[in-house]
Amino acid sequence: MERSDPRAFRAWFDSWAGEDFHAEIKGADVPALAVTGALDPALSADLMRRTWLSWFPRGALADLPGAGHYAMDETPLQLIRTVEDFLRA
Repeated sequence: MERSDPRAFRAWFDSWAGEDFHAEIKGADVPALAVTGALDPALSADLMRRTWLSWFPRGALADLPGAGHYAMDETPLQLIRTVEDFLRA
């Protein structure tokens, strides 16, 4: 809390929650990776297929079976391996 600024956090949250940029990226011809946690009740692999992956024709999806919403905390080694494998490819 010492290093946070409530106004900056609010601006970030409003940007994250309210902006819709999919029209700007739809059809982007870059390799892209979406990582989901199979135990995440909100941002599921199915949701990513219907949204994010439809905007990135060269997109890939990795659904981590032991992760929920916070894969970096729940399955960090699996997440690192998944990202490294994608970057190597």
